[in-house]
Amino acid sequence: MLKSPTLLLTHTPARPLRLIRTTVFSAFVARAFHSSRAHAEALKIAFCGSDGFSTESFKALLAYQQAHPDRVGAVDLITRQPKPKGRGRVTIERTAIQQYTEADAARAAAVTCFTPESDAEFAELQQQRAYDLVIAVSYGRLIPEAFLASLRYGGLNVHPSLLPRYRGAAPLHAALLNRDAYTGVSVQTLHPTKFDHGIVLFQTPEIPLDTKAETLQSLTAKLAPLGAEGLIQVLDQEYYKNPTDHTVDTTKYKKSYTKKVTTESRKVNLATDSVQTVLAKYRVFGSVYLLHEFVIRNKKKRSEEMVNRRVQLEDSLEDVTTAFSAQHPDLVRTMAIGEYYLDTTDKANSHLILKLTDGFVAAKSIKMETYSACDAQQLSLSLKKRGIVKQLFI
Repeated sequence: MLKSPTLLLTHTPARPLRLIRTTVFSAFVARAFHSSRAHAEALKIAFCGSDGFSTESFKALLAYQQAHPDRVGAVDLITRQPKPKGRGRVTIERTAIQQYTEADAARAAAVTCFTPESDAEFAELQQQRAYDLVIAVSYGRLIPEAFLASLRYGGLNVHPSLLPRYRGAAPLHAALLNRDAYTGVSVQTLHPTKFDHGIVLFQTPEIPLDTKAETLQSLTAKLAPLGAEGLIQVLDQEYYKNPTDHTVDTTKYKKSYTKKVTTESRKVNLATDSVQTVLAKYRVFGSVYLLHEFVIRNKKKRSEEMVNRRVQLEDSLEDVTTAFSAQHPDLVRTMAIGEYYLDTTDKANSHLILKLTDGFVAAKSIKMETYSACDAQQLSLSLKKRGIVKQLFI
């Protein structure tokens, strides 16, 4: 059976929403919002989304609906079912887009939320709601083929890459991890059986990336509004009715595919990863981990045990190659890859400095598996207390 709908709150502001920031698309969207072109029938739209990136497009769609009820008559939200999180899996967390929609009581209860999972549930939902168009943005699963085929105008998707580059689940991660000079956003039709193989109807210009400062959060904040603007353009100009008449030339960009990120994606190897690779992972994931193989000496049993533990670097990871080499030239020449140095010049602000293949990184907060996070000085004392004699993070 189809999940019972959860009423969500939509936005009815005291003054018109300011959808557009200062971008190259601002002038167009302003015209779109104030156009008086007559439409024969208002669209019934199913919006499928989950995260913060999709929330921006959802906000834009609701604002467009309010400005043009003759074009968009109804918008339903389809999102993923809440999932258990945290230790013991006892915390139930809703998707970011559902949290946003429920956050403000001032939003009228004009949007209904559904959480279908199976193809049959999607089919039942279409029988009940009779959608004309589905819009999927960072939804996390392929829209069922039968559901898509039942829609008058098929579907649209906002994808944060310059397609066909970085098709797949993690284009923002890929752009940052590969330290690309630029990226962008595409709006495409939904392909019935494959991710990101639709007809591209809109692309932003190439958006420059600061390869040494850009984080996943900053890039998402930069691209999400541009994707929302592109979606409004495609809707307002009705490109979805005859997609082949509005195809964007994408031959400049090579085809590539990105897989979902996993816990393994956060792993670094000090023996093979460069300083910039480690820092790129840190900017994407907010923390990285490495495996610490060490020897524990048991004095009572007069024995030694080889142990492998995960060590997470959590706070203020930075490149200190130049400064550390200048301060400790002799030490730099003798340190092995994976060896660390405890900088306690300022005991209240100590750092663990690790040697990589091409330089040094400093970590302020370290969390060893099964232990609480601590600073570098506390970690060193803890290792000595436990009789750990091998001091290589590798």
